[in-house]
Amino acid sequence: MRKTLAIVLSIIMVLSLGSVSIMAADATEIKTAEEFAAMAADGNYKLAADITVDATYSTAFTGTFDGNGHTVTVSVPMFKQVDGTLKNFTVKGAVTNNAAGNTAAVVLETAGGTFENITNEASVINSYVLKVATTNETVRTGGIIARIKTAAAKITGCVNKAEISGAETTGGIAGESQTTGTVFTDCVNYGKITTPISKNSGTAAGGIVGYSGTASVEYVNCVNYGEIISVYRSGGITGDSRKAAVCTGCVNYGKITGENAAGGIIGYDGDKDTTTVTVVTGCVNFGEVSDTNQAGGLVGYVYGSAKKTCLDMQNCINNGKVNAGKYGSEFIGYTNSWNTSLKNCIGVGELASIAVEGFPTRFCITGCSSTMVTSMVMENVYIADKGATEWYTWAAFTTDDANAKNRIPLSACLGKDLAGVEYEYTTYASADYTAPSGTAKIVVNDDISAKDGETVVGTRVKAITRIELNEKTLSDFAAASGLEVHLENGNVLFGAPVAPVDPPVTGDSIIWVAVVALVSVLGMGIAIKSKN
Repeated sequence: MRKTLAIVLSIIMVLSLGSVSIMAADATEIKTAEEFAAMAADGNYKLAADITVDATYSTAFTGTFDGNGHTVTVSVPMFKQVDGTLKNFTVKGAVTNNAAGNTAAVVLETAGGTFENITNEASVINSYVLKVATTNETVRTGGIIARIKTAAAKITGCVNKAEISGAETTGGIAGESQTTGTVFTDCVNYGKITTPISKNSGTAAGGIVGYSGTASVEYVNCVNYGEIISVYRSGGITGDSRKAAVCTGCVNYGKITGENAAGGIIGYDGDKDTTTVTVVTGCVNFGEVSDTNQAGGLVGYVYGSAKKTCLDMQNCINNGKVNAGKYGSEFIGYTNSWNTSLKNCIGVGELASIAVEGFPTRFCITGCSSTMVTSMVMENVYIADKGATEWYTWAAFTTDDANAKNRIPLSACLGKDLAGVEYEYTTYASADYTAPSGTAKIVVNDDISAKDGETVVGTRVKAITRIELNEKTLSDFAAASGLEVHLENGNVLFGAPVAPVDPPVTGDSIIWVAVVALVSVLGMGIAIKSKN
């Protein structure tokens, strides 16, 4: 048996080596920094040795650079611009800057580039201080890419393990993305990401991307483990996605801290001109989220004007503690979007207040303002918050406090539809809510918050349930949502509990594995031969 196994494995190794050599035959080998600097912009290259780069490749690179598993040590960014393909290498060293513009370990800018299996271990620090928010200065800082512009990029299997710090838009993989169609798949951040210096509307830090200010970005199965800190907006996956995002199957484990919107997945989302829906599906937060303004276990703040934008969140879980100054939620700290949708979500994280003078913390399903409450979708929402959430919505103060009717106690709609609910609300004379000016009762009708003569047919707010966290209540949630979840070490996880470890693999099993591998490699070799 052992002899047969050895023969089979030998054949596999030989065929595999042959296949690799066929695939890489056309690539020119790079062994030195001088050869790297001399590459043709449209050439096909592969590293044949570890190299050190101390001068940035300044021509826009449109070819293919395969690192072939090697390491590049840097003291400057490797490339100024890449619109081709980079893959299969690790970057080490350190890149520092003290000027406005772009800073990254690998690429300063890309328009349509492809980036695969790149690991960054080089710290990237830009200590420049922005002058004032009204200038045209920008500071984009990323572990692998500083800025994605004008054409969609594809980033797959890229990892950042280093500290990344910048004055404005800062991300573990990319500082800023500006192009619809850009997709981050299976990317991971382990490094600490900070924007500790300047505070303006573009300042944001994210585990994968800091800021996407001009176009929607997609994130698939991305994970953040690193601590994210911003003096403005902060998110586990992205800090500021004001032109929308699609997040599918993303997870945050890192501690998230902001000062104007923080979320386990997205810190801030949308603006008055955004019309694209942000979609957050199958995402989980484990990290502690803190913000002196709006803190959400999954999303910090959703900004919209009337019905122009909305957030569609489904099948998500928050396990992380939420520390909030003004608004705190297991799910969405605050929304201005009339069509905010929250379905099949469960929040079990601890809720705690941050002292902010004159602003008592309001724990809600979501904070809001003049948002049309009855246009929201809230279905099959479960919270295990030990009674901390007092409000379905708590609305921001206005001069005449016209938003007061949107301050709806959670007790008014637990376990039932919002339609027809009667509750009493209090109006105030100031934004610190310390001087009540009157009270009124209201029955929730279709037009509770209608603007410009618009109405909503029926309410879509129902089935908000407070639970004690145990397998029985999770079973009820699963039955209502169709999702399989289980309890493990105090956290709610998707799927069934992990089965016991399989028995050791036998010799016969090893042979079967080898045979399957042999067939796969033979197929690859035949396919390559046919193609050639």
